[in-house]
Amino acid sequence: MRMKEHFKAIIFSLLIFGTVIIPCSCKSSGDDALPLHSRIISSDNVSDTPENSRYIFKRVAITKDDGEIINEYIEITDKKDKSTTKLPFEPQRENVSIYGLFPTEKYLYYGTQGHKSELLTIERLDLDSFSTETLYESTRTADKLLFGLAFSYNSMEIISATAYPSYILSDDNEVLFIDIDEGLFKILPDKNIKCLIADNIENGFAYDGKYFIYVTNDGILKQYKIKSGKTEILTDKTVTPYTLKVTKEDITFESDKEKVTIKRPTN
Repeated sequence: MRMKEHFKAIIFSLLIFGTVIIPCSCKSSGDDALPLHSRIISSDNVSDTPENSRYIFKRVAITKDDGEIINEYIEITDKKDKSTTKLPFEPQRENVSIYGLFPTEKYLYYGTQGHKSELLTIERLDLDSFSTETLYESTRTADKLLFGLAFSYNSMEIISATAYPSYILSDDNEVLFIDIDEGLFKILPDKNIKCLIADNIENGFAYDGKYFIYVTNDGILKQYKIKSGKTEILTDKTVTPYTLKVTKEDITFESDKEKVTIKRPTN
């Protein structure tokens, strides 16, 4: 196995959020959370048990004695009274599993993937009614950026057995997902997808609902403004992969073994 493929497999295994294995033996507060743009979601701080002000979320897998997963569900714990709710998972085909839990105050977003780690769907659970909506299905088409132009293609051409769609991100206005090989995508109202960033972004990222900051394969640090679609390069220094740290005020990274801190742009 090539080194990059080996490393991607390691990353993907680490990004299966909060898996709890159970051997098979065959509601809410009104507190308001801070808006998404006041906190940072980044590749180095994703929780095993994501939460909002009301609930804690966990993916639970039920296995046979040999470790084979035969069923799974999402466990939702009410932070106020500690009660738990199981969200059953009933895939329409075999070898499909849950990944990438991402909560906001109103919804829980999560993906489903096939046995070769290809993205199949992105779902949204309403945390008041506990009803589920499918936002994206991988048989639909996408717009891909190429030389500044957008071309339509079948999304399975990129969201495939070699792709690792690793994160779902949303502020409840925009719903985004990352394929670390292919870039950042937006789910459109018609359930097609649009490519926003056509870079390999497996080297680190941060998202706050307004901006998406990431490091390219070449060590270039870029910032993408979600609303305008404007991209800018933030420094002329080459960023060492996987050293990106982002706060509301600063961006820190290593460059040639030197620690560098720059101020985040305010425009």
